[in-house]
Amino acid sequence: MPMCKSPIKPTGNVIHGPWKRKANREIIIPDEDIVKLQENLMFCDNLTEGVMVQMIHTLSENGFEVNAEPFLKDVGFIIEGVRSCLYREMEIVHPMSKVIDVFVKSQMVKNPDDDDDESKTLLFSIDEEAYAKVIDTPDDEKDK
Repeated sequence: MPMCKSPIKPTGNVIHGPWKRKANREIIIPDEDIVKLQENLMFCDNLTEGVMVQMIHTLSENGFEVNAEPFLKDVGFIIEGVRSCLYREMEIVHPMSKVIDVFVKSQMVKNPDDDDDESKTLLFSIDEEAYAKVIDTPDDEKDK
């Protein structure tokens, strides 16, 4: 293709841009903190899924009925517990964290097999008093 030696002359009916477009709405660029929060949420959710898929697969290989409704309810609770744990580590609020704080208690106990008085183990268990207040209350008392 031959090259033109003379400069291109603008014609009278062409307007050269660029120019700003007028938008009906203002474009809002997300704050860095919001983007970081979204990335952390996605990371925690993906990690939870990966951990749970592996757990369910392992249980299935060991003969557990992983498609039964009671099992799936239990797993749903565990999923939210794992997600809550990861969110807490990322300083993200999750409603299950409050449930865990109320119903799970921790206690330092001396290791019976160790002569060292400073050797202790942190044990976790259900807080039966808190559990009884919520679960063992008759239905007619809950409605009041």
